[in-house]
Amino acid sequence: MNAAEVIKCIAFEGTGLNLIARIAGDDGELIEQSDVSTITCRVFDLADTSATVAEPAVDVSASIFNSLQVDRRWSADSVGYNFRFRLPGASRPDGDKCYRVEFWFEPSGDGEPFALAYEIESPELFSV
Repeated sequence: MNAAEVIKCIAFEGTGLNLIARIAGDDGELIEQSDVSTITCRVFDLADTSATVAEPAVDVSASIFNSLQVDRRWSADSVGYNFRFRLPGASRPDGDKCYRVEFWFEPSGDGEPFALAYEIESPELFSV
């Protein structure tokens, strides 16, 4: 992941979505659970960013892996990912919108906080 890179994807409105990434710290080493004290997640509707749509809780130990994971969810390369969060469908309740999901990572020791962001196009489902 590059600094200030926004990962873009598409997922139907109201459906759960695995958000995954390979994250390295300032030193270039992959982050591990012990490197992060808290992760905050906020979801915004890009048409009106004045308020959050949702603020799902993120568990550091369930979202950061101390070894790289490779499974069917990861198709970027054969190396793998070390961050995965299952964004609930209720966090993107409306279709025909674009949502920004922002993760804010607070380090457990020295170091600066850092962010990870996704923009999710959410097409409308006509059957719901």
